[in-house]
Amino acid sequence: MLNAYRSRPWLKLYESGQHPVSPAPSDLLSIFRHAVVRDANAAVLHYFDRSYSYAWLDDQSDALAVWLVEEAHFSRGDRLAVILQNVPHFMVATVAAWKLGAVVMPCNPMYKEFELTRLLVDGAPQAVICHREHCACVQASLVRAGFADDTHYAR
Repeated sequence: MLNAYRSRPWLKLYESGQHPVSPAPSDLLSIFRHAVVRDANAAVLHYFDRSYSYAWLDDQSDALAVWLVEEAHFSRGDRLAVILQNVPHFMVATVAAWKLGAVVMPCNPMYKEFELTRLLVDGAPQAVICHREHCACVQASLVRAGFADDTHYAR
């Protein structure tokens, strides 16, 4: 089977002129940065009636990364809990975490306090990002998890 992989039989399925990415990026942040350089004004996200460009996502994630370092004392390997619906800011938080070498903990905003507390205890995030409407549940879960005083969160 290894020989079949080396021969790349899927390349025969490509249309003429279509080529695989070369060299293959090593991680998602590299893929993102390559896209920003290739066409910063191209749309990366479409949300309702608005489109967001790679440049916008790059700028917003830079700003959040600065906040995480300066205010939440974030460092490489820390965990960022992201408790958001499918909104553009979920990607902002994710890319900011990638830029810092952090681990993203995606949490379902539909979780109840007990469920969220279990995740926060297990993951022990350095910072939490959530929507304002979820702040009460998140704060209660942080208190129950026992580390609310040293965890930063953005709303």
